[in-house]
Amino acid sequence: MASIIRNKTDLLYSEDFKVLETAMDFSSKVLADIDTPRVIETVAGLKSVKTKKLQVKKQLVSSVNNTIKERANKLQVKIEATRANIAETAQLCKRYNSLIKKIQQQENYLRKQKKIKVEKRKKEKEKTKLAIKAIKKRENILAQREKRAARTKLIKEQKKKAKLSSLKPIITLPYKTKLTAFTFYVKHRCLSKKPVSNTRAEQQRIISQISMDWNALTNAQKLDYANKAELQNRINCSKLFLWWETVDKNLIALENKRRSKINSLHSTITGKPRLHMLTSPKTPKKLTSPYSIFLTEQYKLVDRTKMPDFYTFSKAIALQWSNLSEKEKNIYYHKYELLKQIQPPNP
Repeated sequence: MASIIRNKTDLLYSEDFKVLETAMDFSSKVLADIDTPRVIETVAGLKSVKTKKLQVKKQLVSSVNNTIKERANKLQVKIEATRANIAETAQLCKRYNSLIKKIQQQENYLRKQKKIKVEKRKKEKEKTKLAIKAIKKRENILAQREKRAARTKLIKEQKKKAKLSSLKPIITLPYKTKLTAFTFYVKHRCLSKKPVSNTRAEQQRIISQISMDWNALTNAQKLDYANKAELQNRINCSKLFLWWETVDKNLIALENKRRSKINSLHSTITGKPRLHMLTSPKTPKKLTSPYSIFLTEQYKLVDRTKMPDFYTFSKAIALQWSNLSEKEKNIYYHKYELLKQIQPPNP
């Protein structure tokens, strides 16, 4: 556009210049011929026209330059804007590419995770199958064990019933009764001299001989045997305490059941002695009556070497008790009440 305007102005300028040249030539010729004021005026008018045209030309050129500058500035602004847009688009492209890469990485990771999950599921299924098989095997084993346990229970119950109905004791105490001086002497003699024959008549003969020898002993010798018997009783008592701590209480319960059953059977038969229940030696004995306290006190006072049979002794004590006055009996009643309060209850 600017070039077109310039071409047009150049053409105008060249045409005007030619016209002016021709006019100047003509005027110089005329002036040479005629020197009049009119000609001078025309020449001055022509000069003013020329100056005006030059001014117009300058104005056109300046306006064209201004328009060119404005358009160039606008174009530069547009170029800068396009450059900024291009930079933004480049950044966006980079971000887009990075996002695409991240998405691809995530997709690959998810695919791997899916594969891992599928493999895990397969392994878990295999494990569950194996576990189910193991559980079934265990259940079968447990069922077999339960059957065996049921059989063993039945056998044990049958054995228990057989034991309860049998006359043989399930469990026996370390020693049955307390030793007296005479029993200790008999035991000592039997251990020193064993009988040759095990016949009943021979045994009775030996026992009668031992009893005769016992009667022939002096009081000092009998007292010595009594002391030995008491010492042995203490040893046996300590052994009994230890045995009772270590023994199985279930066996004792079974033995007591057996004895109660036998006692119930023997109750119908006359003359059969009742079997005593097995009880712990630590359990306190029941207080029977004030008479029992009186009997124990009198038993302690009596000399055992000169003591008669227990039957005659108990008869004599019963007579003494009956001969006591009410005041004397009240003493024992009072003792009985005190012992009742002090004594702990039976377990």
